[in-house]
Amino acid sequence: MMRWCCFTQKSTPINAFYSNLHKDVLSFDGIRKSESKSRAKFERLRKNTKILRQISAYPIFEWFDFEVWLYLLFRKIPINPLYEKGYSRIGCWACPNNTKFDDYLLSKTHPKISKNWIEFLLEYAKKNGRDPDWVHSGKWKQRATKYKKFEVCSVQKTCTVGNKYLFVLRDRQFTEENLEFFKVFGEKVVKDYGNEKLVQIIGPKVTIAAYINNNTMRVRFNDQTCFSRSMFEIKKQLEKALNCVGCGACVGSCRFGAIKFNGHIMIDEEKCKHCLECVTSKYLKQSCITLHYKPERNIVQKKETLLA
Repeated sequence: MMRWCCFTQKSTPINAFYSNLHKDVLSFDGIRKSESKSRAKFERLRKNTKILRQISAYPIFEWFDFEVWLYLLFRKIPINPLYEKGYSRIGCWACPNNTKFDDYLLSKTHPKISKNWIEFLLEYAKKNGRDPDWVHSGKWKQRATKYKKFEVCSVQKTCTVGNKYLFVLRDRQFTEENLEFFKVFGEKVVKDYGNEKLVQIIGPKVTIAAYINNNTMRVRFNDQTCFSRSMFEIKKQLEKALNCVGCGACVGSCRFGAIKFNGHIMIDEEKCKHCLECVTSKYLKQSCITLHYKPERNIVQKKETLLA
C-alpha cells in the first residue's frame, strides 16, 4: 500500500520535538503483540526504529482485546464513543488500512467527510483515466505504481590519478537550496568572484565545490579507504536535493535537530555533527519519502565514466 504518512505525520514531529531534548526518552506505549504479525515479533522493551531517541516499553504487550476491555470497564475508564458505534480501531479516517466495513461506518457516523472523500477520489480517478470502480472497490488503496526514473546527472572522473569527479546536471543548475543538502559533509565556505558565487563544502571525507546557477559540481574524495561509501552518500544526497517536495520527513532523521524546514531544507551548522546518519540506508526510507514513493524520480548516473 506504500504508506508514507506515518513518517511525515507521526514520526517526524515527534523526532523534531525529541531532538531539542538533552537526553533520550523512555515511552510507555499500548502496543500489543496480538495486533499484527509484525508486532508479535517485538520485544517488550526495544529501541524504536522510527523514532531515533525513543526507547519504547509495552506494559500490556501480552494482553488480548478481551483483557483490555475488561480492564477499561472495571476501572470505568472513559471510552471513545465511536467504539460503541461499531468501530474496532480508531485511527485516521482516510487510512488505506481501513476495511470496507470501516468505510461503511464512516459514511454513517461522518457522512459529510465520507461524501467529500469519495468525491475527491472520483475526481482524481477521472483525471488519471481510472474507472469509478477503482474507487468504490477500494483499489485506490493499492498504490503499486510503475516508477519512471530520469537520469539527470552524469558522474565523470576527471583524471586517471586521484579521486576527483565532476557531477554534471542536465537541463538544470545547482542552487543555494540544493547545495544546502551537502552541508552534512563538512563546513560550508562561500566565496564571491564578481557576479559568480562559489560554494565549497570542506569535510574529512570529501571536498565539494560548485558555482551557484552552474550545472557542474566538483567532488574530491579525500579518503580512499571509504570511497565507495562516500560516493553512495554523495549520490543519495544529490538525489534527495533534486527530488525534494518539502514533506519534512528528513527533519526527524537527525537526532541532534540539525535539519530544519522553512520553505526549503536548512542544515544548522552548529548542531550538525556530520555523522551522516541521515544518508544511511537504514534511515533513508523514512527520511526521504520521494526516494521511495515518488512515481517520477530524478536519479544520478549509477556508473562513473572517465572524462574524455
